[in-house]
Amino acid sequence: MKKKIVDVGRKNPEIFMDSGAFSAKTKRAEIDIDKYIKFIKDYRPYIDIYANLDVIGDAKATLENQKKMEAAGLSPIPCFHYGENWEWLEYYLDSYDYVAIGGVAMLRNKSVLTDWLDRCFKIICDTPNNYPRAKIHGFGVTSIGVMCRYPWYSLDSTSWVLMSRFGSILVPRYSQGRYVYDETAWRVNVSTRSPSTKEAGKHFGTFPLMEQHLIKEYVNSRGFEIGRSEYHIVNDKKAYELKKGERWLINQVKHELKYIESELSDSLGFSEDLSKYENVVERVVDPGLCNDYKQRDEVNVIFYMDLEKSRPTWPYAFQSHSISTLGFRKIN
Repeated sequence: MKKKIVDVGRKNPEIFMDSGAFSAKTKRAEIDIDKYIKFIKDYRPYIDIYANLDVIGDAKATLENQKKMEAAGLSPIPCFHYGENWEWLEYYLDSYDYVAIGGVAMLRNKSVLTDWLDRCFKIICDTPNNYPRAKIHGFGVTSIGVMCRYPWYSLDSTSWVLMSRFGSILVPRYSQGRYVYDETAWRVNVSTRSPSTKEAGKHFGTFPLMEQHLIKEYVNSRGFEIGRSEYHIVNDKKAYELKKGERWLINQVKHELKYIESELSDSLGFSEDLSKYENVVERVVDPGLCNDYKQRDEVNVIFYMDLEKSRPTWPYAFQSHSISTLGFRKIN
């Protein structure tokens, strides 16, 4: 059977469009496939790759949507999900040159996830040289160990932005004069408003000096500073006039949570009491990662870009191996 080639459109910048099926499922919402098709056609000049509108838990309905989108003149990436019969994966591998794997974002048990993905990639890489039979995209793959364990062609995840909005950055392991990305990175909380600022080993300011030095060196090498802020509480917010370099902390927190709160409240039951920030004034002494979530977003994106550069050129063979642990010594 001749494989159907997925339309990848323009080369730069590359935009991969997800249907939003996973978010819709967690919010108990429905996506109209006709509107999805129209949206892709309307914005086709700006979209390089787009996924099928998958129906999580219903492989037949997912295939029906695939065929409907193709009948409309589109070339979406087909989707195979955790829990579906392996015959569906075989079908997609035989029929398409680019296949997505989904339904793994909520699998919290690492051994269950890797056992299932191992089986997926044994099928995907059932070739004489163990190379993948098609390009494989992973939906919601957040673990660096899982990213590096398999010969993915592409991946997506929101973990980098969730992490930065909660005040953390990723720092790679440093070994023999270079940064190593195929081992689990150190998650460093740098936000000065974090509750962990006084807990040993939980925040940048409470790490041992040697580890602080390593973290600073990495941050500086990527063009950033840790930064510093000071805080004070005012009794009468209406009467207080902000001075140069000051801002209401409540406004900053709302900006940080604007993107993530609606997502997390539906899928993970997340909520945060913002009243504790209402009368707090932040004075930005030194701008940096501790007081600017956009900078944290940037440094986390750079981390993943460097991780991508460290990977072998695709395609490469699948070789099952153990997942490495933390790069820095963990402080309990």
